[in-house]
Amino acid sequence: MTGVRISDLNIRLGQHYQYCHAIDDRHVVIFSEIRFVHDQDIQYIKAFPVVLYLATERRKKCAACGFAYANWVVYGDYMSVTNPAFYCDVCHDLFHKDAVGNRIKDDRIEKLNAHYRVLPYFHDEAGE
Repeated sequence: MTGVRISDLNIRLGQHYQYCHAIDDRHVVIFSEIRFVHDQDIQYIKAFPVVLYLATERRKKCAACGFAYANWVVYGDYMSVTNPAFYCDVCHDLFHKDAVGNRIKDDRIEKLNAHYRVLPYFHDEAGE
């Protein structure tokens, strides 16, 4: 989506969006207000969008190695004692994928396999 402008997007107020840049640097963006520029507003176009709030990040560490920051949140993971579990890229692949890259399933635990979900993890806001 290189070259996409905010004016090209269909934006819903209050909806969480993901902004990705620098290959894999992800940020959550929420639009709280959209309006036309007024005569009393700043007329310098590069001053927009106006940042109203910038949350302090609090990132979780990987549940397996405890060293790297988590990139994945896994729900219904039979490999973990917590639900959800947080993993870095390396540990997630080591514990959940075979040599070809296919997900390893435990057929003895069919109920957990049905609830298994992997989502990208960004960060938690401080104070939550």
